[in-house]
Amino acid sequence: MEHLSKLMPDVAPEVPGCPNMMALSALRMSARDFLRQTHVWRETLEPMEPGQDEPSIHILPALPSGASMLAIVSVTPVGGHRKIRASLEPPDKLTVYDAYGERFEVTRALNLESGENKLPGWLLERVGEHIACGAKYRLLRMPNKEWTDPDLAAHYNGLFRDGIGQMRIEQASGFSHGGNNRIYPRSFT
Repeated sequence: MEHLSKLMPDVAPEVPGCPNMMALSALRMSARDFLRQTHVWRETLEPMEPGQDEPSIHILPALPSGASMLAIVSVTPVGGHRKIRASLEPPDKLTVYDAYGERFEVTRALNLESGENKLPGWLLERVGEHIACGAKYRLLRMPNKEWTDPDLAAHYNGLFRDGIGQMRIEQASGFSHGGNNRIYPRSFT
């Protein structure tokens, strides 16, 4: 886990005179907002055995330290692509409806718990630039501060929103950076 303060060198030059705690708070709010909108922090759990009855009830393992669960992204058979119907009763009770005796995997989307300042290193490396843009937007739009700059705030808000859009596209295409290999361009004749 890496501390959000790792992003401070990217934020501080744009907001001279801003207290570090205020900048860290902006980074935390930006990270939570980014993760909530993109579901980019995902965790696939160890395969689970189906229950004796349909529907079967399962207790999910504990969350990583400093994380809260946003949603169940998918429940699929091990090695399969079929979606298994399931519902979540907070905080950790999963009801599975149609596993048909197959072992299944659960993927869940996570967010920073309120007040937490640490994200996994791989995630901070992947989306840190977007989170920093969101923090700069939040800080630069504050009224009557020596660092207030509405035009620059609008610029960083655009970069933050672009990052959200980019991650949503990656999520929808299964993290494929090369595009969909089953679609080929054709001319209209």
